[in-house]
Amino acid sequence: MSQPGRAAQSRTGVRSMLTNVASGGLWRVWQAVLQFTLTPVYIHLLGPAGYGLVGFNATLVMLLVFLDQAVSPVLSREFGRLSHQPEGASEMRAVLFALQAVSLATAVAVGAGIMLAAPFIVRHALDPAGLPGAQTVTAVRLIGLTIAGQWPAFLYGAGFIGLQRQDVLARLRLVTMTVQTGGAALALIWIAPTPLVFFGWQAGISLPFSVIYGYALWREMPPRIEAVASRMRLTPVLRFGAGTLSIGLLAGLLTQADNLVVAKYTPLPLFAAYSLAFTLSTQAFGLVLAPVASALLPYFTRLAGLNDDQRMVHEYHRWTQMIAVVTLPLAGALIVFGRPLLEVWLGPASPVIGAMMTVLPLVALGSLLNGFVMPCYLMQLAAGWTRLSVITNIVTVCLFIPLVFISVRHFGMVAGAVCWVLVNFGYVFVQIPLAHRRILRGQFPAWLGRDILLPAAIAAAVFLAAFWLGGGTWPGWQGAAGAAGTAALAASLLGLALPHPRQDAWHLAQRLSERFLRRA
Repeated sequence: MSQPGRAAQSRTGVRSMLTNVASGGLWRVWQAVLQFTLTPVYIHLLGPAGYGLVGFNATLVMLLVFLDQAVSPVLSREFGRLSHQPEGASEMRAVLFALQAVSLATAVAVGAGIMLAAPFIVRHALDPAGLPGAQTVTAVRLIGLTIAGQWPAFLYGAGFIGLQRQDVLARLRLVTMTVQTGGAALALIWIAPTPLVFFGWQAGISLPFSVIYGYALWREMPPRIEAVASRMRLTPVLRFGAGTLSIGLLAGLLTQADNLVVAKYTPLPLFAAYSLAFTLSTQAFGLVLAPVASALLPYFTRLAGLNDDQRMVHEYHRWTQMIAVVTLPLAGALIVFGRPLLEVWLGPASPVIGAMMTVLPLVALGSLLNGFVMPCYLMQLAAGWTRLSVITNIVTVCLFIPLVFISVRHFGMVAGAVCWVLVNFGYVFVQIPLAHRRILRGQFPAWLGRDILLPAAIAAAVFLAAFWLGGGTWPGWQGAAGAAGTAALAASLLGLALPHPRQDAWHLAQRLSERFLRRA
C-alpha cells in the first residue's frame, strides 16, 4: 500500500476510534447524570442502611464479574481480530454462538448460588443494622435474580465493542439505564420505600434487557454462513479466555476484598458511605477510562495483528498522556474539594458525608493510579499475553487479603482505602516495568518521566496552591465552582505541557478553522 493510502487508512482508523470513544463517553455521561441525580433520592427513601444493600449489590457484581472475563474480553478481542479478515465472518458467528452458551450457563449458576446462599451471606457477610433479617435475606435473593438476568448483557456489550459499534451500544444503554434507575426511584415513591421494592424492580427488568441486547447484537453480525463452532478453531480462543478468567478472578479479589471485609466488620450505614465513595470515584473516572478502554482494545489488537510497532508506541504514549490530562485534574478535585462537592451532590445535611470524607481522597488516589496502568494492560491483552498479569495478581492477592483483613478489623474502613492505594501503587511501579521488558521495550523511561511524573508534578502544584488558599473549606456551590476552575486550569496546563495532547489540540483547531472558513 502506498504511503498516502496508509495515511488515509490511519486517519480513518483514528476517526473511527475517536467516534467510539465519544459514543462510549455519551452513555457514561448520562449514567453519571442519573447517578448524581438519583443517589440522594435513594439514600433519602431507603436510609443509609437500605442504601448499604445497594452498595453490597455493586460489590457482589464486581466480585463475581471475573467469571465473565472468560468470555467477554475474548469476544471483543476475537471480533477485533476477525473483523478485518475477509474469511472471518463465519468464525465470528461461531465464537459468539459458543461463548453465548457459556455465558447463559454461568448466569443460571451464579443466580442460583446467590439465592441458595442468601441466609449464609446475611449471617456471615453483612451487619444489617436497622433492617429485619428476613427482609435482608429476601433482598439478597432478589440481588441474585438481578445478577443472573443482567449477566448475558455483559457478553453482548463486549460484542458491540469488538465490532466497533459503540454507537449502537450507547443508544441501548441510554434507554435501559434510564428505565432501570428512574423506574426504581418511581417504584420507591409510588409503591413503598423498601429494599424489596428496589431490588424487585431490578430483578424484573434485567432479563428482558439482556434479551434486547442479544437480539440487537445478532442483527449487527455478518451474514450467516455457519453457526457451529469448530473445536480446533476455538482452542486458542479458550486458552486466551483461561488467562483473562484468571486475571478477572484475581482482580475481583483485589478490588472487592476490602469492600467485603468492611461490610462484615462495620454497620451497613458506614458501609454505605464506604461504597458510595467508591461509587463516586468509579463513576467519575469511568467517564474517561471506560469508553477509552472499550475503543482501545480492538484498536490495539488490530495494530498488534499488523505488527505495526511504530504506530503502537505512538498510540501508547498518546493515550497515556490523554488519560493524564483528564484524570489528574479529576483526582485533584476529589482530593482537595471533596467536601463541598459532596455537599452539592448529597446535601449539606447528609448523614454520610463525614464518613465518606475519611476515605474519598484515598479512593481517588488509588483510582488515579489504576487509570495510569490501563494502556499497558490493554497492550498486553492485545498481544495475547496474560501471564504477567496473572502472576502479579497472584502475588498481590497473597499479600493483600491478609493485610486488608487484619487492618480493617483494627483500624476501620479507612484501612481498606489505604490498601486500595497500595495495590495500585504496586501495579504502577512493579508490574509496568516488568511489562515493558517484553512489550514496548525501551519505552518505560519515557512513560514514567514524560507521561506520568511530569503531568503529576504540574497537577500537584496547581491543587496544592488551591489547598493553601483554603479551597477545601469553601462551602457548597462556591467550593464546587472552585473545583471546576482549578481542574480546568490544571487540564489546560497539562494540555500545553504534553506533546501529544498539544499536537491533537492544534490539529483539531486547524480543522475547525478550515471548516469555519469554508462555510464563511
